[in-house]
Amino acid sequence: VAAMSGLRAPIGEKKSGKDLPEGLRLQPVGQIAVPVPVEDDAWDEVLRDFARVLQGASVYVIGRRRLYPIRSTWSCTGGVQEEARQTAFADLASAIRDEMLAQGHGLDPRGQRQPAYWRRPTFGVGDQSPESDSPPHDRVDPRMLRELSLQVAAHVSVTPGVQVALSRGLPPTLWQPSFTVCIGDGQVRVLTFAFVGEPVIGDRPDRKRTPFCLRIATEDLVEAAADTARGRGRAKEARVSYVAEVASENMHSSLDCIISVEEKLFGAIEDGRWEAIMGQTDDDDDDDDEVTDDVEENDDETYEIVDDGDVLMGTAIDQGSPLPEQPPPATGTVGAFGGLAPAAEAAPATREALATVTSPLPREPVMQILRIPQPMFRYAALPRLQPKQPDVAPGAADSGVADID
Repeated sequence: VAAMSGLRAPIGEKKSGKDLPEGLRLQPVGQIAVPVPVEDDAWDEVLRDFARVLQGASVYVIGRRRLYPIRSTWSCTGGVQEEARQTAFADLASAIRDEMLAQGHGLDPRGQRQPAYWRRPTFGVGDQSPESDSPPHDRVDPRMLRELSLQVAAHVSVTPGVQVALSRGLPPTLWQPSFTVCIGDGQVRVLTFAFVGEPVIGDRPDRKRTPFCLRIATEDLVEAAADTARGRGRAKEARVSYVAEVASENMHSSLDCIISVEEKLFGAIEDGRWEAIMGQTDDDDDDDDEVTDDVEENDDETYEIVDDGDVLMGTAIDQGSPLPEQPPPATGTVGAFGGLAPAAEAAPATREALATVTSPLPREPVMQILRIPQPMFRYAALPRLQPKQPDVAPGAADSGVADID
């Protein structure tokens, strides 16, 4: 993103959330329900609005750690006619399809990913027919693609942002709104970036901004499109998440707002986990190296952590045997199943507490993790390789003549 915009200068530290307007300060992170068109007349209006936004060059695709605009192929300016609406919709569908195929997958009629191999000739090697360079469009189901594109077009709108602003007591205006169609991990989501609130600064409409940046994200639209493609009908409303933040002094455009969360955004697109980008915390998916404060037991075995001075080792003990009295939970580095960790990394008090921490073991035969000697690995001295010397014929040493094999 930053490479394309040429803005790699530091965006600056964000200010405290206490500087947000009162309405946003009370709830800077939240969700709202937005209406989804159902009738044909409503969809005509959606496509008309989408065509106008697309002509404004503020709709982007993000995938494979790249950002690029969706170009409108409609050359006429002025009113948005039927042909312009259809052309804009076709441009959107093509952009979504091509990005999916570039990532190596398509969509089947149920909305599930299916592999799509796009073999392209290189340097004159291979099939040079025109068809060899054509993407496998048949790997994306046309009905799924149409419904998915409709869902995306419905969310390329300022309506959700206006609803957030009104619900938090702010003026119903979004400044410099930009829309990103995020494609990755089999998901498609629409994110909206804009400035909200007051005071408004800037000398032109396309430069007006405020000290507050609003970020809105939809849920996975592939799931919504799949439900409709299965004949379940469209939902009348959809839930979107929003985050309001104080913009730094260096953020002059909505593209700067995108750059400020660039790495989080790329990570969410790649692994499909959007909690961080939407300001949410996921307490259920802790790393394996974190301490498990809750002690769980199964019916057969309990895992006991024993401090041996050099390493922490665990032993599966019979559930029927009495357990030692346990002190309050301690902090340290213990895996979910009592994985080994250097005891020297824990404080003395922590090591004593960890000596009796118990955690569950899978239902397997009784096993014991033996003490691992320190150091764990030793490097063997390898023979030093010498270049091969030429074989010298007898009596040739003095003459300087060598017989080389």
